[in-house]
Amino acid sequence: MTTRNTFLVLMGGVLILALGFVLGARLIGGEDNWICDGGKWVKHGNPSAPAPTEKCGNAQNDDRKTSGVFVGFVQDTDFDTLIVKVETGGQQLQFLLDETTKVFALNGRGIADLRGLVKGYKVSVAWEEKEVSPGEMVSKAKEVRIIEEIKPAQVKETRIDSPQPNEAMTSPYKVTGAMPGNWFFEATAAVKLLDANGKGLGFAHAQSKSNWMTNELVPFEATLKFDTPTTLTGTLILQADNPSGLPKNDKQERYIVHFLPTVKIFFNNDKFDPNLMDCSKVYPVNRSIKPTLEVARAALEALFKGLAVGERNLGYLTNLNSGVKIQTLKIENGVAKVDFSSELEKAVGGSCRTAAIRAQITETLKQFPTVREVIISINGRTEDILQP
Repeated sequence: MTTRNTFLVLMGGVLILALGFVLGARLIGGEDNWICDGGKWVKHGNPSAPAPTEKCGNAQNDDRKTSGVFVGFVQDTDFDTLIVKVETGGQQLQFLLDETTKVFALNGRGIADLRGLVKGYKVSVAWEEKEVSPGEMVSKAKEVRIIEEIKPAQVKETRIDSPQPNEAMTSPYKVTGAMPGNWFFEATAAVKLLDANGKGLGFAHAQSKSNWMTNELVPFEATLKFDTPTTLTGTLILQADNPSGLPKNDKQERYIVHFLPTVKIFFNNDKFDPNLMDCSKVYPVNRSIKPTLEVARAALEALFKGLAVGERNLGYLTNLNSGVKIQTLKIENGVAKVDFSSELEKAVGGSCRTAAIRAQITETLKQFPTVREVIISINGRTEDILQP
């Protein structure tokens, strides 16, 4: 064999070995394979097999902190409230969201701080809107995610017996429970009520029901009268009586409480509008109603019940007759058509009073975003009713 031929044979062997090395490294290194990177399977090259289903690395999936499964909701479009159920960490959590729920970050109403409603969690809610009729949008939650677990609060020194969890408070309400005896002074402590925005609604003295000269828990009760809330949740505060003013004695504990939904109803007011110079000018007051899908009807029913105690002293007055029945109420394409019984116009005369009646009904219905126009009828008649 010549020197030239020997050289060619050697070079060919080197190339074959190099090619074998590359192919072997490719197979061993798994370039056309799935590799574990940061706890996730990442495609490397062009693997023929699908991604492995088993977990890779030492990643820990804590469902309570990282994910949730949206399993259902109940929505009231008039109030834009939402009950969200989330399955997470082997348990089902339920959250009540509304426009008053505190927003603390990101995309407007996208993330709600619900630590007061369900202890130990912050929840991210992604929303989408759908047009259900021309000009009428409905919001829905499309994703609910646990974004942070908050350390549970310390065990409370106090106890609340009423209200019970998820019970709606109405005024007046008898609050019962127990506080340490050293929270009382002369047998009394304090109970305060705030709405979800921190606005004060009411205050009462908590009266001890047994000997308060002790460090043990002492039962109490307090009759709490409070203003009509405009939020669905609030905070009940039990507070020690602290005549000394010393910071160490300034103790309080807070409890999340629930309220009934509220609506606005409208009346004339001769203090805001002396001599009723504009009879069609009406002013709102709040009313609590029972949860219902027929919120507009409930608002009208509250309107026809008339003034609450003390409202006349504040200048409010109504021009509506008693005994009026709501025969039908339909809301379609932004128009509310409401038909009343004949009591609505019984012994009604004068342009001022008829204008006031229309204004009270119209403004009460137009508080809802689905209502842009109101058509009033009596026993089906619209043309010859409520004449001056």
